[in-house]
Amino acid sequence: MSAPRVAIVTGSSSGIGEGIARGLAADGFTVVVNSATSVDAGERLAAEFPGASYVQADVADPADAVRLVETAVQRHGRLDLLVNNAGVARPVPHADLEAITADDWHRILGVNVVGTWQVSVAAVKVMEPGSQIINITSVGGSRPLGSSIPYAVSKAALDHLTRLLAKAVGPDVRVNAIAPPGPSKPASPRPASLNGRPAPRR
Repeated sequence: MSAPRVAIVTGSSSGIGEGIARGLAADGFTVVVNSATSVDAGERLAAEFPGASYVQADVADPADAVRLVETAVQRHGRLDLLVNNAGVARPVPHADLEAITADDWHRILGVNVVGTWQVSVAAVKVMEPGSQIINITSVGGSRPLGSSIPYAVSKAALDHLTRLLAKAVGPDVRVNAIAPPGPSKPASPRPASLNGRPAPRR
């Protein structure tokens, strides 16, 4: 019997990330749960899944991003899937320009874009051909929506980062992005790219 596939889901102690982790565990993956804070919640969630583990790491920190991947491989022997779900936002009306600070830009881009980049680069180094990276993005990356302008810009950057990574590391490692629908939009999530090519609608 082959060994279970191993998946890291960043930002998975609650919300969409928790749902993804639960789905992957139900599909037979060994899941590595992650969060920057919320340690108790992350550990409780990992304890629910067979063979799972929890790693506290802030993906915006370069050393933490590498440690997250290295710890997953040390514990479980492989890495087949990385889901970059970790993200931060601070709701600010788009018209309230002066309410956005430089710190908002640095933190939001640091987690949502740079953090995704850092964990992905670390993951590609240990992934075997056929592995996959999935970035969780937002419709705010392609439309004038989102909780704030910095958040929407970060998701637009993430969409393009997905395309560039797909071209750079495919076909050995597939890179896709999924924009989960908002509560009032029941459409199916649509990958932003598939190995550098437009993904089919589903």
